[in-house]
Amino acid sequence: MITYKPLKTMEEMECVSEVESKVWGMSPIPTHQTATAIKNGGIVIGAYDEQNLIGFSYGFAGFNNR
Repeated sequence: MITYKPLKTMEEMECVSEVESKVWGMSPIPTHQTATAIKNGGIVIGAYDEQNLIGFSYGFAGFNNR
């Protein structure tokens, strides 16, 4: 069964980077960038098959005039 949860820790961001590298075959988004986005209104949702991160969705906030 696939489960989903918001990711928040640097450890979780490192797992996101690993998935990103495997899927795209190139350098991932730096973990400090995703962590900064999360602290400023963004979100990363992880998809897990048991304990294994198998996918994610990454969104960040965009503000107009602030």
